[in-house]
Amino acid sequence: MNRNLFALRLVRRFWLLGLPFVLGYLPAVAGDPDPIEVFNRRILPIFKSEKPSSCVQCHLASVDLKDYILPSAEKTFLSLRDQGLIDLDSPENSKILQLIDMGSQDTDAGARLIHAKTRRAEYEAFAAWIRACARDERLRRLPPLPETERAGPHQANAVIRHARKSRVVDAFARTIWAQRLRCFPCHTPFEVDPENLRQAPARKTLRQLTERYGKEKVEQLGFFRETPEATLQRLIDVSRQSAEGDLPIINVRNPLESLLLLKPLED
Repeated sequence: MNRNLFALRLVRRFWLLGLPFVLGYLPAVAGDPDPIEVFNRRILPIFKSEKPSSCVQCHLASVDLKDYILPSAEKTFLSLRDQGLIDLDSPENSKILQLIDMGSQDTDAGARLIHAKTRRAEYEAFAAWIRACARDERLRRLPPLPETERAGPHQANAVIRHARKSRVVDAFARTIWAQRLRCFPCHTPFEVDPENLRQAPARKTLRQLTERYGKEKVEQLGFFRETPEATLQRLIDVSRQSAEGDLPIINVRNPLESLLLLKPLED
């Protein structure tokens, strides 16, 4: 056989074998994870869980990872693909993964640590499922899902952006935290300076309250913490733990029924 012809055929063969790598994906072969099986095992539990996703680290109530999941593996894939949230040629660069991982960039080290385990589990589950989908030629060729059937947050993008924790903290600092000294010293005991003679009446008030109601009750009055971020986080945590029938300090479902508003602030 002519050497040039042999070399040409050899190059062509290696080119065809290497083409999938150049395109960023591998064709499905026997033994590859089944996208539906991966979805049922790793994504559906997130969808069915009653616990909030790691999205709450940055979004207080407007977004949950469950909002992007449908009961059907195929429809969930189509919904994410059609909205540009999945990159089939470079699965690891999928936007949905970037959104999940945003919490790792939070400047609040405590929040990063609290949600790290949940965030990692969500990220790894979606990454594994997207890789499996990218290898499935049948899924890749499916027609678009009607827009009315696509999954996503129920709130408008403007509301989602406004409800990002960073913006909420900023608004809280300007409107609530800035007025905290109106609640001094009962709700801001950390502001009391034992060396400040002008604060002697405040120290007397706290002492009398402690004698009358006990230390534990007085500590519960500590509405504010040392920073706006810590204060808001405490209010959120306490609100989520409200007993059934009790009004939370921050009522997400009915904001006007929040104890933060109902308390007689004029007193």
